Amino acid sequence: ELNLRGFLVSKIFELGGEGESFPAIVASGKNSAIPHWQSSNSKIQMNAPLLIDMGMIWKGYCTDFTRTLHLGEPTSEFKKIYEIVKTDWYKGFEKVKRGILVSEIDKTIREYFKTKEVDNFFLHATGHGIGIEVHEPPRIYYQKIGHKKRKNDTPIIEDGMVFTIEPGLYFPNKFGIRLENIVFVENGKGEIYSEIDLELKILD
Repeated sequence: ELNLRGFLVSKIFELGGEGESFPAIVASGKNSAIPHWQSSNSKIQMNAPLLIDMGMIWKGYCTDFTRTLHLGEPTSEFKKIYEIVKTDWYKGFEKVKRGILVSEIDKTIREYFKTKEVDNFFLHATGHGIGIEVHEPPRIYYQKIGHKKRKNDTPIIEDGMVFTIEPGLYFPNKFGIRLENIVFVENGKGEIYSEIDLELKILD
């Protein structure tokens, strides 16, 4: 994991970036089930998921994205969960409209996970603002899930806002899947700040 992280960091500088937005997460196999895993000396496994969460600093601004790949043919269970997370990402994205509370994005994503009976495996907020710092207000969070309200948690979506949407499901000692893109708001609706689609990538 650490070797791959080092390779990714070297690519940031090759591409003209100014450094990492945060220490990249490279999580192989069961490690992917830990949302904020720290890349380790664990060997990258075949026939297992590989979660990569990283970002670079470009002209003083941070980026942040996550993809979960699979090395070798995934199980039917993995494919099913991947489709749930991918579908839910787009359900959250569809809520990005000027005048809507940002918390509605999180609410929508949690409600869909609940219909699939996997909501207990979603362990963090749906996203966060991003800019000069990698984590900025607002948190993309719905307040009725029992967590303490924080300042700037539920602003109204406006043009010019930039934030992440990053639903994930984590099954202890099995695997985790997270998908994340930056979204910016322009002309009253969300635009995706990535050229990499969310389809499952299977590597031989």
